[in-house]
Amino acid sequence: MEMVRSLFGALSGSASPAPAALQRPSSPAPLVSAARVSMGRGPCFDPVLVPSLVSDHVALLALIRRAATAAALGDAPSARRALRKFHSLFTDHLLIENTRLYLYIRSAPHTKASGHAQLSRAFQVEMNQIARTAALFVEQYTTDDRAILGPAFMVDQDSIRRTLAARFAREESTLQPMYAPQL
Repeated sequence: MEMVRSLFGALSGSASPAPAALQRPSSPAPLVSAARVSMGRGPCFDPVLVPSLVSDHVALLALIRRAATAAALGDAPSARRALRKFHSLFTDHLLIENTRLYLYIRSAPHTKASGHAQLSRAFQVEMNQIARTAALFVEQYTTDDRAILGPAFMVDQDSIRRTLAARFAREESTLQPMYAPQL
């Protein structure tokens, strides 16, 4: 009961001092602003979105390299941690791309007439295929120390890294320029 009083004041209505406000730890502002939608018109342009996605690309490739370096040094726990971080960031990245980037490009009136909507859809389908392969890769190599320290891991991670690097380069040069504010 004392804890309740300290948090909410006395229940009997006595004039006890109001409890102090709970303090939340400060956290950095997210790189991508909250998802915004115009009422009935789909996603809105967000000038922070593309720089955030590019930053994710750099981080994702760095995490794959970190996993490979740790595995080459025989440090299976560090390699697994890097792969799990990669998977988590990749999942978040794809969610943002699927709900913000692709939808905006497909729904913006200035992109529909130019055929960008179809290209956006093709990019999305391709990325979802890459994501499935990456998820299987992470699952395969985070369950067993022998697997992540074996030679097959180095071959597979190199393949995933090269595939992602090529995809990210095409995305940044072709798809992301289509993400522009409506005139």
